[in-house]
Amino acid sequence: MKNVITLLVLVFMISTSAIGQEVSKKQWTLMHERTADWCPFCGSWGWDFKTNLLNEFQNDNVLFMAVHHSGGLQNSTSTAVGNNFTGAGQPIFYADGTNLNLSNSNGAQTLEDAKLIVDFNQSLLPFAGVGINAGLSESTDTLYVDTKVEFLSEVEDGDYYLGLYLLEDVTHMQASRSSNELHKNVLRSSLLEGAFGKQIV
Repeated sequence: MKNVITLLVLVFMISTSAIGQEVSKKQWTLMHERTADWCPFCGSWGWDFKTNLLNEFQNDNVLFMAVHHSGGLQNSTSTAVGNNFTGAGQPIFYADGTNLNLSNSNGAQTLEDAKLIVDFNQSLLPFAGVGINAGLSESTDTLYVDTKVEFLSEVEDGDYYLGLYLLEDVTHMQASRSSNELHKNVLRSSLLEGAFGKQIV
């Protein structure tokens, strides 16, 4: 697995929202799902768990990405991110890169485990903060992003990257559901060159 710490995932849902560039000093949890539109389990118990995650953490410092490693919503960024994590098959849910080991029979317990991770992370002080200012220019139909990274403490040796990603809500087919389902927070592309963003240390 690539030794990458993604400092920020830009959640931009093709709306014209903007966030001030003040550096956040809160610890966030990155959750993502390895999924595919042709996967029947992703459209049944995996879909239910994703919905529960999004509802549970909508007011917490949690970022969620649906990473389609295969199928009609796959792209070069989702392929690279999906291949960066261990595990075969789908759906697989991760919290900060750790497999939550969801199955068709342990959804309630896995959600409790996810809550423990988020609660623990929120008690930590981050080693870095990111400020972002993003929006969509209506006159040119262009996405603009300005960002600032500030290290809040010393970091261990290693490679540190700033990742900025476009996530989108997409209406698309899903096995076990229908041909017209709303897929939330689908990873569409990296806004920086390369799937893992720009190396900053």
